[in-house]
Amino acid sequence: ADAIADIVRRLRRDRLTRLETKEELLNTVLENGIIKKGVRAILLSKSKGQRSSFAKLADEFRYPVEFFLGSQVEWLQDKQFFQLAEEISEISNSKSVVVLFKHFDEQIEITPLQAYSKSKAKEQRQWLSKWIETRMMPLLVPFAPQYMDMIFQGPLQVHAILAIREPPLNTQSSDLAMNHVQTKIQDIARDAFSASAKKYRGKILHIIISQPNDEDIDDDNDETNQVHQQHQAIWNFLNVSDPPQIIISDMFDASESNPQGTQYQLSKEAATNADILIEELIPHAARAVARRAGVEPKMSEIMSEPKMQEMIRDPDMVQMFQMMGMPKQLADIYREADEL
Repeated sequence: ADAIADIVRRLRRDRLTRLETKEELLNTVLENGIIKKGVRAILLSKSKGQRSSFAKLADEFRYPVEFFLGSQVEWLQDKQFFQLAEEISEISNSKSVVVLFKHFDEQIEITPLQAYSKSKAKEQRQWLSKWIETRMMPLLVPFAPQYMDMIFQGPLQVHAILAIREPPLNTQSSDLAMNHVQTKIQDIARDAFSASAKKYRGKILHIIISQPNDEDIDDDNDETNQVHQQHQAIWNFLNVSDPPQIIISDMFDASESNPQGTQYQLSKEAATNADILIEELIPHAARAVARRAGVEPKMSEIMSEPKMQEMIRDPDMVQMFQMMGMPKQLADIYREADEL
């Protein structure tokens, strides 16, 4: 409840805060040299056009990111920032930059901006908005209260969920070998899931939900039991039966009567094999990209067959399909989803 209340408070703040000094920037994003929790997008620029356009982006942005406006790119030339992101030295000559501060993954990401052009302002703003959307999400999102706003209010509506059961903490010596095997399988599953998250960043949100082992539940601890019951309810909701297991939850058509959207179970092999997982996710990524491009998502279903996936890699075959009536945009979308 406290985590949810904190999310509501953050979302109610003004979308754009002005920073007047480097010290204000440091205090806004760092605490004891560590990036504060949350996601913050900060424009550093003296350009009135850039500042005005960024203010409009902040007002229009639909997702839980805090926006700040500063004037000096030189503020980044601080040893505390250099320790977190070496690429800061590469933007010393830039007149306008946007910096994304987040407490996960890369922690600091920077993109220099082109000189402001009134005729291209909308196009540049759309590009920057998409850049923030893509980078604001962690590669791997734990299913935890502090990430609920990212999961349910974020820009990605197709979710890949890795369900794993933690090995027992207290075991007899005779069970150690089995627990070692289980731990190894969990590590392999996480590595495969991480590879998939990197491949489909900005297209599919990758979520990990772990369930404590039944042997670790303390019947006398009400708080632990409540957490366990909540996790079990989520597992039942996702139809998890044989972890490690990967479920696709497509929230595009979720509703009050169908809150889970459409669910797909991937093969058992996909949970521990990155190549198989990446291949099985291609049609789901295609649907996500199709929606972003405004194309009817159902049209991407024809790309789901393995033979079709192979043929779409051949430009000559794509040309032939176009002659047969396939929209060129659909082929391009599928190629983007697979990053060919």
